[in-house]
Amino acid sequence: MRWEEIQERAARMVGFLIRKERVGIDGNPEKPGKEELLGIEKFKDSNVIYENLSQREQYDYRRAFLKLSRRNRIRKTLRYSAAAAVAAIFIGGALFAGYEYLWSPSIGGDLVADYSNIKPVEKKARLILADGMEVDIKAVGEAVIEQNGKKINIGAQGVNYQEDSRDSGSGKVATAKKNIYNTLEIPRGGEYSLTLADGTKVWMNADSKLKYPISFLEDRRVVYLEGEAYFEVAKDASKPFIVSTTSGDISVLGTQFNVKNYAEDKTIYTTLVEGSVLFRGTTNRETILAPGQQIIFSPEYGTQELKQVNVNNFISWKDNLFQFEELSLEDIMKTLSRWYDVTVSYDKEELKQLQFSGNLDKYSNIESFLKLFEVGARIEFKVDKKHIHISSSKWSITKNVK
Repeated sequence: MRWEEIQERAARMVGFLIRKERVGIDGNPEKPGKEELLGIEKFKDSNVIYENLSQREQYDYRRAFLKLSRRNRIRKTLRYSAAAAVAAIFIGGALFAGYEYLWSPSIGGDLVADYSNIKPVEKKARLILADGMEVDIKAVGEAVIEQNGKKINIGAQGVNYQEDSRDSGSGKVATAKKNIYNTLEIPRGGEYSLTLADGTKVWMNADSKLKYPISFLEDRRVVYLEGEAYFEVAKDASKPFIVSTTSGDISVLGTQFNVKNYAEDKTIYTTLVEGSVLFRGTTNRETILAPGQQIIFSPEYGTQELKQVNVNNFISWKDNLFQFEELSLEDIMKTLSRWYDVTVSYDKEELKQLQFSGNLDKYSNIESFLKLFEVGARIEFKVDKKHIHISSSKWSITKNVK
């Protein structure tokens, strides 16, 4: 790994634990002091991190973290302080810099976790053609499939149905008068993208499915989504583009937006980046979204909420990041479980509601994520093959340190 890449990743991981505010002794929000702000700036420089990494064997990890924890009074709502970020850097060693991760048993507990069965998300999908034929995208690599006179290009950049201008006029014309639908399925632990016949680009997240026509022959461009996908819709005023889900439909002419509709969530989230979309849920109530807005609809209760959001928190996954703001541990682990294809359980229900803010590299080893949570949040992850159990940490940060 090049040092420039190490620097970038180190700086990103520092940003993971820097909170927006901290809580004073009286329980009221308190702005970081000048000294603390200078400390944050210092450790944004990954050269400083690199210089200190060489001293990790001489560093008393637990003593240092206990001092930092007591000084900053980390509370159970878990908004991290800058000092906790620095502690995580040195306790974790050179984890995010691409070095082997070393962990102090006194912090991590007695169980030595085996992460070898848990792999980061990768490019993989299953293409199901209209006639039932199945294609393992990862296995075929680069390929061209011909279906009803149309060429389907499969490669590292995704599945592409858009007609190459060089092929126009070749004499091969689809004979179908109605739409012929294919389905692209993304398994847990996978991701993939595709370009539809009209030029619309779709990024698909793990554990998702999209049913779509190989050519748009009708007066509407309709696709059917289960799971999560990000759309950049090609403009065509004569043919509205519709994303249909079990919870509702999103209608557009040309725009960029994200739709998250996993069955386990029992809620559909539609987040608009550019343009304008119309959302109509199962209650048939219609709502028009403006850029930067998100509508949350629950088909179970028929309720919906329209609010202004930081769209990056909901679309960063397509750019290989996991960005979140005051998100519950339960929701974070749901995302990680899809990306890494693992199951998750909790020792106590209240652990699910712990809240975190930060951003993480999507392709990092899952151990990278879990160890950071362990250090700052006093929780422990026990890994058994592809199952993760979360419990309260056995060690206390209130112990007296001389």
